[in-house]
Amino acid sequence: RIRANFASRVKKGKLTQDKLEKMLALVSPVLTYDRFSEVDIVIEAAVERADLKQNIFADLERVCNPNCILATNTSTIPIDIVAKKTKAQDRIVGAHFFSPAHIMPLLEIVRTKDTSA
Repeated sequence: RIRANFASRVKKGKLTQDKLEKMLALVSPVLTYDRFSEVDIVIEAAVERADLKQNIFADLERVCNPNCILATNTSTIPIDIVAKKTKAQDRIVGAHFFSPAHIMPLLEIVRTKDTSA
C-alpha cells in the first residue's frame, strides 16, 4: 500500500523512482513487537477503542527502549485516557496526520500535561 501511494507521485513526475526506492528501503514492516526495542518512535493507529489502545501502549512500554516516543493517532479519545495504564506518560504524545498524509506532509504533535519537554 505504501508503494502504491507513492507510485502515483512517480507517475506524475513529482518523485523519482530512485527516491521512491530509497524511501521504501527505510521501511521495515513487522507483525510482532520483536524489533521494537530498536526504534525511536512508535505511532499507534489502531481503531478508536480506548481499551485496545491502552493494551497496545502497555505492550509498547514493555518492549520499547525507555527513550522511545510513544504516539497515538487517535482523533476521538483523549491522549490521557490512552496513556492511563502506562508508567511512561511523560513520553506519550498525539500524532495527527493531515489527509491524505502522502500528499500533505504535515504532522501535528499534541502534548499532554505529563509529556516531557
